[in-house]
Amino acid sequence: MFRKVTDLLSQGIRLIQYRDKFRDSEERLKISLKLRKICNCFESYLIINDDPILAKKVLADGVHLGQEDISYEEARKTLGSEAIIGISCQNHLELALEAQSKGADYVAFGSVFNTNTKSNVTKSSINEINLLIRKIKIPTAIIGGINLRNA
Repeated sequence: MFRKVTDLLSQGIRLIQYRDKFRDSEERLKISLKLRKICNCFESYLIINDDPILAKKVLADGVHLGQEDISYEEARKTLGSEAIIGISCQNHLELALEAQSKGADYVAFGSVFNTNTKSNVTKSSINEINLLIRKIKIPTAIIGGINLRNA
């Protein structure tokens, strides 16, 4: 993973999101610290998925939250006003507009690929997601099933 991240950053990618649903907290901390170090070498951003406490510990640039995670307000309180906070909105415009009104820095739509980590996900095409993106004023990202093989 670290080699792939280094390769991506060396090619101009400027933001890495670390998402790990399987390792324990100690292992995620070790990996996050190493990713922070790599991102620093490239003056790039590190976003931690779901865990504002871990993001704060490793001095990540922000956190990405799902609909069932800690609230935007709690994450902002934990990380401060300068942190990047993104919110998953599945494929729902109303969730994206709500996140935007609360102050989220970006929203994410998806899933664009099949995913093993969530069972009840509706896959959307890039065209469908583009229609949603046009109605949002803050930056957007696509998520879902993106891995080292299809990145």
